[in-house]
Amino acid sequence: MSVTQLDNKSARRVLAVYSELLSGKIVTHDWWATLEATLSGKSGKNDRAFARDIAIIRQTLLANESAYQVVHVPTGYLLQASAQAAVDQKARIIAEILLASRFFDRGDLDQLLAQVAESLPVSMRKQWYQQLKPALGSYVPITQTQNNLQQLEMLIAAITDQREVTFHYRKSSATEPKDYIGQPQTLYFETNYFYVVMQLHGHLTMFRIDRMTSIDYQADGHAPLQETFSIRDHRETAATLAMGDKVWFTFDTSLPLDMIRDRFPTAKVTKQTGNIARIEAFAYEKGALLWLRSQGDDVKVTYPQQMANDLRKSALKVAALYGSKSV
Repeated sequence: MSVTQLDNKSARRVLAVYSELLSGKIVTHDWWATLEATLSGKSGKNDRAFARDIAIIRQTLLANESAYQVVHVPTGYLLQASAQAAVDQKARIIAEILLASRFFDRGDLDQLLAQVAESLPVSMRKQWYQQLKPALGSYVPITQTQNNLQQLEMLIAAITDQREVTFHYRKSSATEPKDYIGQPQTLYFETNYFYVVMQLHGHLTMFRIDRMTSIDYQADGHAPLQETFSIRDHRETAATLAMGDKVWFTFDTSLPLDMIRDRFPTAKVTKQTGNIARIEAFAYEKGALLWLRSQGDDVKVTYPQQMANDLRKSALKVAALYGSKSV
């Protein structure tokens, strides 16, 4: 619907809304309700009419290839240049990624968000922070965040300059950090953590950045290795819990296939009976057993028999912990 298709009162209302937007003001529902009451003499609480007026203005701007568009802000609607709206969207996306990473302590996070906000006009920054307020209020960083930003910056500099670094790294099972000398080659983010791929003794090895207790520049490095580090292979290895020998196995389950493929990427259905599917997968045996045990009676291994026997023995041991009496 366009303005020319509206009755006189509705057309006047839409034009008044557009005029308010052109003046750089935010059109709120309360302001619109007052306008509607003034024009019609009735209560202006019609949510559908309000939404329709905004939609008509948006469609008209789009049909005329206007350089402006109507955007939603926390308190209402605002007219923005299309290019600036794109900048606003990108700034919001970057901010959401930073928040989702949970990698930075609150001080470093605020510093990074302030740098992102500098891409926006001063007049929009308050609204931008208001949009982020719910996520900021519930932000909980990962356990080890001290110096993460500084160490990330040092690693990026070392990659750019092709320099070796000395770093002190504490594994999850260790009480004290161990010293390493390596050359950072690339960074990537995976499941809440930033990792660095290092040239170490002529091979590529992966380290979690938040487990590095300190980093020092060491010496000039070497050209990047021709060997490539496959993030895809790493993800598959991590997902399948690389313990034990690789085996083919099958199990019956009513669990969704997408959920199963998160753990076993090559899994496929070989038989379907009602809501029970027979799944065939290829994975590391000990790692697969850990996942299968965690699913309780939602899975039943049908091959190989030894894997089924191992699960049965494990289930009996768990049952014995609770005895025969009901709780």
